[in-house]
Parts: sequence; structure tokens; C-alpha cells
Amino acid sequence: MESKVLLHVDCDFSMETSAAQAMIGQIRAYVPIGIKIALELYSTTATYDVILTNMDRVYSSVMPTFVFLNLQNELDVPRLKNFLTAHYFDKLFQ
Repeated sequence: MESKVLLHVDCDFSMETSAAQAMIGQIRAYVPIGIKIALELYSTTATYDVILTNMDRVYSSVMPTFVFLNLQNELDVPRLKNFLTAHYFDKLFQ
């Protein structure tokens, strides 16, 4: 049976919208199979499960946040996959 759980991911990047959309496409390619996520550009009015950002910015203290340097960085990609997987399963088993 397929899960209906969807991890809502806020993407807050320090770049123009078209570059941010390209970054979202790149991130989508790194999402492990079986993990369902919705990647959206940051909006102050939306509700998210986690935040992905490349900026040193303070968000809600209860909002899990992943800060990456560069997705071409070989250290960031495995950490990103682990972050998304862990938070997906946290939501799945709530």
C-alpha cells in the first residue's frame, strides 16, 4: 500500500526565481525513491514541514532547517538525502 504522506519542503534560496526553480529541480533529482515531497519556493504565508536554504537566516526554532553550501559539494548531497528521509519518516510515523 502506498503512503499518502507528503513532506512539504520550503526552498528559500539567495537567488532569483528562475535560478531557484533550477535548484529545486536539482534537489528533486537527489530525493531518495519512495520519499514523497513537495518542493516550493519560500512564502511567509505557507506552512511547511522543513526548510532548505543556502542562507544563514533564523527561521522558527521548531522548523527543521537544512543549510547547504553548494549542491555540487560532495558532502552536502548525502546530508540532504538523510535530512529529507529522516523528516519524511518522522512525519510518516507521527
